[in-house]
This record gives sequence, C-alpha cells and structure tokens, in this order.
Amino acid sequence: MHDAISTLHDPKDKQEHLYIRDFNGLAALVQLGVVEIHVWGAMVDAIETPDQVVFDLDPDEGVTAETVRDATVEVKTRLEDLGFPTFVKTSGGKGFHVIVPLKPKARWDEVKTFAHDFAEAMTQASHDRYTATLSKKARKGRIFMDYLRNGRGSTTVAPYSARANDDATVSMPVKWKLIDDGISPKAFAINGKDTIKILGQSDPWKDFFKGTKPLRK
Repeated sequence: MHDAISTLHDPKDKQEHLYIRDFNGLAALVQLGVVEIHVWGAMVDAIETPDQVVFDLDPDEGVTAETVRDATVEVKTRLEDLGFPTFVKTSGGKGFHVIVPLKPKARWDEVKTFAHDFAEAMTQASHDRYTATLSKKARKGRIFMDYLRNGRGSTTVAPYSARANDDATVSMPVKWKLIDDGISPKAFAINGKDTIKILGQSDPWKDFFKGTKPLRK
C-alpha cells in the first residue's frame, strides 16, 4: 500500500479501514484504480461521534426528476424548521444527498435514531411521496428516505467523487439554487464542461462546519 494511504484498526469490528489526509493520498487511490470513494460520517480521530447526518433520497423507477427535486427542497425546509443548516450534492445517480453538519457530540445510535425518526415523520406526512422502508415493494412509486447511511460503519459517496456508472458522473456539492433551477442528479460527469465550470467557482460547502450545533444538548 502507498505510504500516503493510512489504515485505522477499528476496536469494535476488528477491521482495518483505509483513510487519506491529503492530495497525495487521493492521487495514490487513483493510481490504484479507485473510482468511487466512500466515507464515514465522522473524522478518523473521533470515529464514535459523527459530525453529519446524511439523507439519501433514492427514487423508484418512474418517479420524475421534478418530484425528486421538490422532495429534496421539502427535506431541506423540514430540517431547517428544526433549526439545522443543510447542504446538498448530486448523487451522480437517481437522487440527491441532503447533509446536516453536526457538532460531534451524539454517538452513532443517537444520530441514526434521529435520521430514522425524521424519515418516518416525512413518510407519515406524505405517504404517497416517501417511504422509510428499504424493500422495493414499499418503494414502488415513492422516494426512499435512506437514513441507513447514518449507522456506524455505513458509508456515503464522498463529495466530488466519481461514480462507477456508464455516464462517469460526479457526486457534486452544489448551491441550493441549482436544485430550484432544475438540475439533474446526473448533471456532472468527470469530463463535462459543466463540471469544470463549477469547480472554478466558489466552494458551495465552504461554511460546512460554521455554526454547527449538537444533535441534542
């Protein structure tokens, strides 16, 4: 393994996890043929206290792109009603990822419980639009509010990571205005002009950890 790629021994699951800290580590992954990079929702130095909550809006086949965008904005509104800042990125697939940065105090079970309860509340409020159940039967014609990304050891595709699909898309952090403007979850490809253009603009997540608060006091 390249020196720029480090390993972390997890005392709970006895696994060795890989992590990188800088561009050299990223370049080493690319040289090894890595396409998708997935991350935990916590820092390597504090793996028991997540610093974000992730909601992966995963629509069933046939759900329109407009419906997915409307749902993404609705999730944003509901979270902000609870006092949480929100950030969004394209998944590079069918949906969007809505992320809430946290002050890392709550542990994994608390964060996952909050995510589950929020997904259930959205489902109860709009049963025809959302489901918090993983099965394809429950997802039919709906958007799966995937809260399972918030469990210990679960991962989410990293911001700016390429996706291993036929379109070679990118999971791109974007400003909320682009969601309102009708952007597609697969709008950005690794060789696309729009990708190069947005990378030259100001970072839409530059204030990601500014003004964060704990999940529970």
